[in-house]
Amino acid sequence: MFLLKRGGCSPVNGHSQRQVPGAVNPSRKYVEESDSAPLQPATSYTRLDAEGKPYLQASRCEVCQAVFLGEREHCGRCGARSQMKPTVLAQRGQLYNYTIVYRSYPGIKVPFISAIVDLEGGGP
Repeated sequence: MFLLKRGGCSPVNGHSQRQVPGAVNPSRKYVEESDSAPLQPATSYTRLDAEGKPYLQASRCEVCQAVFLGEREHCGRCGARSQMKPTVLAQRGQLYNYTIVYRSYPGIKVPFISAIVDLEGGGP
């Protein structure tokens, strides 16, 4: 699944090379450095269940049924206060577009994948 990290990335051939900050080489393929490192969520809305499987956490409004990614106290659609309940989003959907990001803000490890996905059922 997406939105997980294991640490740094290295070229597929296993030889680590010094990365020049800001340099982009889209033809280079990357793999995870260590498969033994534990998975950690890369975002606040990505969670791991008891078995270590990733899922996306959302909030559903009990009044209007609107679903928002992450935790919320108030509904952005109807304005209801304290009516948001946590919900798990679907694991499957249709991928519309994605890109591999090689440059980001300081402190954000690259490369990572940014994608637009329409989840089955619009959520759960």
